[in-house]
Amino acid sequence: IEARGAACYRTENLTDQALAHLYGASDVLVHLSGGEGFGLPIVEAMACRLPVLVTSYSAMAELVPDSEMEWCRVPVKALIPYPSNGIAWAWPDTDVAAERLVAFWKDKGLRVRLRKACFEKSRAFAWPRVLPWIEQWLATAVQAKRSAGFKIGVERVRQDGGA
Repeated sequence: IEARGAACYRTENLTDQALAHLYGASDVLVHLSGGEGFGLPIVEAMACRLPVLVTSYSAMAELVPDSEMEWCRVPVKALIPYPSNGIAWAWPDTDVAAERLVAFWKDKGLRVRLRKACFEKSRAFAWPRVLPWIEQWLATAVQAKRSAGFKIGVERVRQDGGA
């Protein structure tokens, strides 16, 4: 899909290597979602030194670096409750997103600073740093379930895929 020179790709069937090449060949990842649980594509893109432009809502705002004018975070225009569950979804301000993209393409210094800032932020999500948080969260969840009378078992998986 192409829109005014910008390409959009479906990435669910790409290998990790092909996805890294796609990120490397791109100028910016625009991820204006209504809400995200974690936002792995955002961290993947930043790890490939790709600047990201995301909705300033949900986990997305926490994943991106603090940079001049908070360039990476597009403000929310409205929160709209989803009819079936009442969870609010964000409506990003696309006018602000467009202005930021124009500034991005006009200012080489901004592009260089954002590439560096996004890469540095992505390093906070390396497995050696994240795994202890996940293990602690799982231990807390297991204890809460046990306290509530549920029988639950959690088994640590080796990095080579074995149990």
